[in-house]
Amino acid sequence: MQKNKGFFLAELLLSLSAWVLVASILLPAAMKLAGQSSTLQQETAALQLLYEELQMLASDGASLREYDAGRNGTSFHVYPKLNSTRTEVCVEFESLYHEEIIKCAPVEQ
Repeated sequence: MQKNKGFFLAELLLSLSAWVLVASILLPAAMKLAGQSSTLQQETAALQLLYEELQMLASDGASLREYDAGRNGTSFHVYPKLNSTRTEVCVEFESLYHEEIIKCAPVEQ
C-alpha cells in the first residue's frame, strides 16, 4: 500500500482555489446584471410616465406642465422642452449609479 499523506490537503487547496476563481468571475457579473435590471425598471417607469403625459396632452388638450413624480422609490421630474421647431415632453431621473438619464418624446399637435 502506498503512502499518500498530504494528498488530501493539496486536493482541498485545488478545489478551494477553483471555487474562488469561479466566484471572482460570477459575482461581479451578477452584481452588474442586478444593477442593469434596476436601471431598466427605472427606464420603464420613466417611459410610462412620459407616454401617460403625452396621452393626456393628446386626448384632453391639457396644457404643458412641469411636476415631480415618484415610483418604486425613484423620483422623476417631468417637464416640457420647447425647441424652435417642436415641443417635447421629457422625464429626467437619476439611475442607481448616479447617472442622470433623460427620456424625451415630441408632442404631436
